[in-house]
Amino acid sequence: MVWFKETISSKLQQGEMVSDHVNWLSKGPSYGVKKHSGSTQKKRRGPTKFLNVHSRTSEERKLIVLNSYGQPIGPTKEIVKEFRGFLGTIAKNSKFAPLNLCDWPSVPSQDAIWKYILERYIVAEEGRKCILGIVGARWHGYKCWVKKHHFYEYDTYEKRWEKRLETIPNAHFKDLLNYWENELVEELSKKNKRNRLKADDMHILGPNSYALLRHELQQEDPNKEPPSQAKVYIKSMTSNPKRKY
Repeated sequence: MVWFKETISSKLQQGEMVSDHVNWLSKGPSYGVKKHSGSTQKKRRGPTKFLNVHSRTSEERKLIVLNSYGQPIGPTKEIVKEFRGFLGTIAKNSKFAPLNLCDWPSVPSQDAIWKYILERYIVAEEGRKCILGIVGARWHGYKCWVKKHHFYEYDTYEKRWEKRLETIPNAHFKDLLNYWENELVEELSKKNKRNRLKADDMHILGPNSYALLRHELQQEDPNKEPPSQAKVYIKSMTSNPKRKY
């Protein structure tokens, strides 16, 4: 968004402090992939960065409604989808969630992440564990994406380094390359991949969650009764007849 980029640029010129992640977001959707885009390649839309959420003031915060398990379910499906998308941008931010750590519990900045979330949304403390778990899942998914497109995609260390993402600090990317090249790590990765391929009942919810599906089914019930696990499972596996796959 032009207005966001101009606002951040003006603040920097005036000597005001701007956090690294906001400055990164202001560079636009092509910043992280510009280096890897050839002149003959088709220009593609970059990842959604939710700039309107990151630039939100405390007075503009939106309320997030939680269920009894602390999972976000409202007040509307659109707000929940926006919220989950926003969490995904945090998971891709190296300042908050560096990729060169082995697992999500090792990420030391979870308190800072939670504080940042509360600056953009009104969320009850009961949702902290679940919501940080969503960030963790997105962090793990992003790490897998980076490995697929910037490690497996190329055969040599030199080529992988040349095609590294600019949004990942060089030191972090070196750690990732060294870790992924370890023979024991590679063998464990192959084992996990074989196990995942055995799963034949993957849901078709897309970016939506089971919590949101359960809430919608409960609202559709005349007596507002919670749906059974069987009903949720069947619904999550049933494709929309109006949609073409």
